[in-house]
Amino acid sequence: MPAVEASWFVALPDCPAGERVAANLRARARAEVAHPSGRAWLMGVWRTDELLVLDAGRARVVVCGVFRDADVRAASVSARPAELLRAVLPGSFHVAVSHGDGRMSLRGGAHGVRQVFTVSLGGVTVAGDRADVLARLAGARVEPAALAARLLLPSLPQALADTTVWQGVRAVPPGRLLTLTPEGRAGEERWWTPPAEELSVREGARLLSTELRRSVEARARLGPLTADLSGGLDSTSLSLLAHRAGARLTTVSVAGIGDEDMRWATRARSLMPDATHLTLDAAGDLAPCYAELADAWTPPDEPFPEARTQARLRGVARCLAGRGACAHLAGLGGDELFAPAHGYLHDLVRREPLLALRHLSAYRAHHRWRPRQALGLIGGGPGRYAQWLAGQRQGLRANIDYAGPPTSWGYPLRLPPWATGTAAELVCGLIETRLPEIAAHADGRGRHLAVERVRAGARNSRLYGRVFEAEGVRCQVPFFDDTVVDACLRVRSGERFSPWEYKPLLKEAVTGVLPPELLARRTKDETSQDAHDGLRRHRRQLLGLCADSALAALGLIDAETLRATLSGPLPPRLPLAAVTLTLGGEVWLRAQAGRPVTGGGVECGAR
Repeated sequence: MPAVEASWFVALPDCPAGERVAANLRARARAEVAHPSGRAWLMGVWRTDELLVLDAGRARVVVCGVFRDADVRAASVSARPAELLRAVLPGSFHVAVSHGDGRMSLRGGAHGVRQVFTVSLGGVTVAGDRADVLARLAGARVEPAALAARLLLPSLPQALADTTVWQGVRAVPPGRLLTLTPEGRAGEERWWTPPAEELSVREGARLLSTELRRSVEARARLGPLTADLSGGLDSTSLSLLAHRAGARLTTVSVAGIGDEDMRWATRARSLMPDATHLTLDAAGDLAPCYAELADAWTPPDEPFPEARTQARLRGVARCLAGRGACAHLAGLGGDELFAPAHGYLHDLVRREPLLALRHLSAYRAHHRWRPRQALGLIGGGPGRYAQWLAGQRQGLRANIDYAGPPTSWGYPLRLPPWATGTAAELVCGLIETRLPEIAAHADGRGRHLAVERVRAGARNSRLYGRVFEAEGVRCQVPFFDDTVVDACLRVRSGERFSPWEYKPLLKEAVTGVLPPELLARRTKDETSQDAHDGLRRHRRQLLGLCADSALAALGLIDAETLRATLSGPLPPRLPLAAVTLTLGGEVWLRAQAGRPVTGGGVECGAR
């Protein structure tokens, strides 16, 4: 179990059935907010600086998370509660409104760092911010189909991520608003839509600069703050912004993975002489990749996609907690927002064909794509996203080949070679059940893929944050704040991305914050060798996981095929993520065996 009790909340409908659920929760909850009627509404565990309660006429508004008080109070004065539910403000938080007429509404962020989940208890729908908490309340069992889907390469589509790994527990899709009626029924509506691409890179950089500053300022108030300082553009920008915001700052660099990055991190440190600077040695202070997997604590929500670094991350978090850190700034999200996702060319070629062809030609030369591959990036294919996803059921167990660019709505979905026919059938069934609800995130394939990429990264960051939270440190990812993402999406993609310059939008936004030599950097350390070294070093322990595989017991993988793959060098075309995702699912499922659950479905503890 986590060393520190994690924060959570459950939101109850304003009705007698909700009161019965509240009676069962009071033994675990440490804090409570009532509906205007006096009935229990929000119950859970949270820090006092994470919650703001405002009364607006008959209604009551609660904001839970990281925010700037002045922004929320100003919005609540100028807007009705229903409009506040749709407001895009700096920070990362949930908004809940008890309307005073028996209805309650709840939403998380637009992209999934703050998400909402629901489950039926005692004949009514209740909501919360953690799937595992609701699963325990409902006595839910693991859902094998959702677990199988989390083995998919190159990543789990958001349409399938909205199904949790717990039977009966549902994820409200990011950007949607949940409303519970006095009868305990649930309804949803969209509260966020992608903004129009209307800004030049210079105009967008001014907006992005403002929103990044506001997002970092929202974290500076949390107390002693630590920040990643890898030497890369993303983390260095956040560190310097936090320093400018007056935070009591400690920067954290990890030496021994990328020597060039450390040289740039040292240069950035010289610009923050009054901050504290901590260097951890990857070989001496921290666990290597794939260490301690069999015994490591794992986020309880669902398998951690970055399981290979789980022990290392927890070591960093433990070190920071020992130094009194309250919150930690991570540079996650920079690649999703600023590095080119080549799908934008599909939209660009229809708006500005000459510019698109120039970009395509440059990418083709850089990546050495064949002409047919390059044309597939901007070509037709299935017209609707749901149609494309339905077609993926035919090739789940085909060979993996991601040598060229993605075509149509993304790279083809594949299961790793050790996945069983049962796993493929379960994923096919899951896709089938989801098809009636599936729609593209935005008009235009490139816009859809941009949002999909952000939400995949935000989901991973939510789980990443659980690792830090287990040690009592709040992990903060300002690049995934709704205001920051909106600022990026408003920039015309032909200027936001460039085959000739690295992250041009971010560079323009932090000009004057970063020194010119950092802005001019065109290189990035290559760290995959660290992962391959970890695989070799821990081969015996990883093979031990195959000997009594929980995933094999569910019929999802062939343990002998996995064992054979791990026994030597990985095949050249097999992505490292295939191994990492499977091992993450394995250790997560083993962790559930320590606390068997009840209900219909698969009994986690019965191995």
